[in-house]
Amino acid sequence: MESAALAIEIQMSLLLFLALAGYLVASRINQSATIGAILVGVLVGPSVLGLITYTDFVATLAHLGAILLLFVIGFEFNIKDIVDPRYGVIGLLGVVIPWIGGYATAVLFGFDFTSAVFIGTALTATSMLIWHHRRIPRRDRLRRSQTPTE
Repeated sequence: MESAALAIEIQMSLLLFLALAGYLVASRINQSATIGAILVGVLVGPSVLGLITYTDFVATLAHLGAILLLFVIGFEFNIKDIVDPRYGVIGLLGVVIPWIGGYATAVLFGFDFTSAVFIGTALTATSMLIWHHRRIPRRDRLRRSQTPTE
């Protein structure tokens, strides 16, 4: 029983350390932290190195991370952007192009329909997050999150 708990603790530590490393490397080369996290996840996950196994614990962490990510995006979202036609076109292109590209690439590599739809949808979600973080400079996001001290 202790060895299973130790394995979870080691995987948790490794997961957090590598996520931080992916963030730092991506930031150093002026890329989004999302890209760094995705690449590190692919690298250490079961498909490449197999250092982290997909257990219920890791699945729970992934779900919690997705919820927190969406919550933070909600903080940074400006409702006025919805009615601006420029952002509507950018948003539409940011959804349609990555989805078609992800779907077509998955089909090209022989994935079935359901997997191809999932890959296209995953690329859509990450492309919108990356676009959002590129559009609003970090200093502006930080300024918005700070409350006045007066």
